[in-house]
Amino acid sequence: MIHLNGASSTGKTTLARALQAVLTGLYLYVGTDHFLPMFPHGDGRFDGFHWIRAEDGSLENITAGRDAARLLHGMRRAVAAMVDGGNNVIVETGFWGDDLAACVSEWSRFEPLCVSVCCSLSVAERREVNRGNRVPGLARMQRRLISESSDFGRVLDASDQSPEECAGIVASWLGPREHEIGCVSWA
Repeated sequence: MIHLNGASSTGKTTLARALQAVLTGLYLYVGTDHFLPMFPHGDGRFDGFHWIRAEDGSLENITAGRDAARLLHGMRRAVAAMVDGGNNVIVETGFWGDDLAACVSEWSRFEPLCVSVCCSLSVAERREVNRGNRVPGLARMQRRLISESSDFGRVLDASDQSPEECAGIVASWLGPREHEIGCVSWA
């Protein structure tokens, strides 16, 4: 299991796809962006995600209400079930605080290779604008909260390297144990 965590627009999804191309074993890719669209939006019937803004209107935090927390819990369990089923998995998240701690706790028995994917703020903000499907300020907010709240595995700066170069670095961290599924030691 490879767990990629980082702010929006740091290159996690592109890295996951590049890893699938360079790793010799079969790795399934799943990320929070696969689960979040499952949640119904707009009508207020459910306690979903709360976008908290500062007085100046900038994005300050995102919290999960009761129903959204249940979705995230289900995501963690689904990923664990995939690994329990004998699959190598690359999972990509953009979590901090309790949500990241819950992932680490749920998946620790698999001894995942944990990679904190980051890039400079200017690169993340440029990617955010170019993507066109992100809330402005999301990368800045997540970058601040993730860097404040986590000491998460190895750090990969994807600012100036191609996805293929980044995948090569992560693959080298896997080493010869790439084909072992489940509980392996990365020490």
